[in-house]
Amino acid sequence: MVYIGIDLGTTYSCVSVIEDGRPIVIVSDDGKFTIPSVVAYCDTEILVGNSALTADTDRIVGYVLNAGQPNERFLRPEEVSAEILKKLKTIAERYLPEKEVTGAVVTVPAFFNLEQIIATKRAIQMAGLDLKYLLEEPTAAAIAYYNKMRMTDSTIMVFDFGGG
Repeated sequence: MVYIGIDLGTTYSCVSVIEDGRPIVIVSDDGKFTIPSVVAYCDTEILVGNSALTADTDRIVGYVLNAGQPNERFLRPEEVSAEILKKLKTIAERYLPEKEVTGAVVTVPAFFNLEQIIATKRAIQMAGLDLKYLLEEPTAAAIAYYNKMRMTDSTIMVFDFGGG
């Protein structure tokens, strides 16, 4: 049983794991530390990340799949986020082939409102992950810095520049 760390961003996302007491960002299939937070719904498969950027996406408009066709379907934002989370879980499972990934600590953008946070929690569940903790990105950065530097009686200021 392994818990992973996920940065679920609106532009890019990534996954990490703790090894020997240190966080390790896991490299994706294409050798990069992040994947674009993009999903393409094709005829025979769902593509996530870089492969979704080059896919034929004429059939998706916003959150409407197959717009104007008899098989038109409306997608909720958490359905799209769940696909990104599933991809990140798969990346982690390839990196940790003999361990089962069951849970995650997830960061979300600082500007997410309550509705977006609730939708993210639903997406995490849809992806088959047990949510251990949900953090805003700047909070996660402050915690990581504090833990690394072991600072006491200090004030830490964090700037979140975002991916976009």
